[in-house]
Amino acid sequence: MFLLVAVVVLLLAGCAGPPVPEPPAPRHVTLHDLVVESVPADTGFWARTSDGDRVWVTLVLPERAPMPVQEGERLDVTGVVVRHGPGFAARAGVTAAWDVELLTRQGSHVRVEQADVRVVPGARRA
Repeated sequence: MFLLVAVVVLLLAGCAGPPVPEPPAPRHVTLHDLVVESVPADTGFWARTSDGDRVWVTLVLPERAPMPVQEGERLDVTGVVVRHGPGFAARAGVTAAWDVELLTRQGSHVRVEQADVRVVPGARRA
């Protein structure tokens, strides 16, 4: 009987499969001199990096707070890169077809707390 119990325990231990990998650690980023291109959503905006890449930034704002950034402003932001699925653009309030396509293709955005946004003084783009 002891041998049967031991075999069953060993078999069940082997059936558990490989260990489930832990999700990757959040990737923190600091982006300098972003230019706000457009603000099409209540809590998100498109910005262009100094390399010319477009990035979607989602701001974590207090409830009912107005969007604190404006088109043309230059910003420094610190946040976390967040992966998202194909439905993210609609949830974020992005409606322009080319923006939806780009955001879906990118598969990630930067999530930033309002306190981690700094407007670069005197650097408003014309």
